[in-house]
Amino acid sequence: MMMQETDDNRFTDLLSEYAAPIADDGFSEAVLKAAAIEARRIERMRRAAIYGGSFVGGIIAASQIPMLVSMVSKVNVRIPAIPEVASLPVPQWSAIGGLVLLGFVLWAVLDRQVSDNI
Repeated sequence: MMMQETDDNRFTDLLSEYAAPIADDGFSEAVLKAAAIEARRIERMRRAAIYGGSFVGGIIAASQIPMLVSMVSKVNVRIPAIPEVASLPVPQWSAIGGLVLLGFVLWAVLDRQVSDNI
């Protein structure tokens, strides 16, 4: 029993030295400052690249607007007439509503199975 206590004391003494800060004449602080400065520099460069790219992309997109307008003006779309709700018989609307409800139920079941497998 006495031997274990002396071993414990030796280990405690050995490990207590690890908690003491190492004298490095400010090297660690200088490295951390340099790393922070470099991170800020990289962040500024990244933001400048994103803003610059967005600006150039916006200019390119804006230059294409006249061509888009001329293309849209040439398109002739005829939208078919949609029958009014009152003109359709009631059983047909209930069947459509049932199919829509069945679609939502199937979607929810299949979505749950996919999320359970993940």
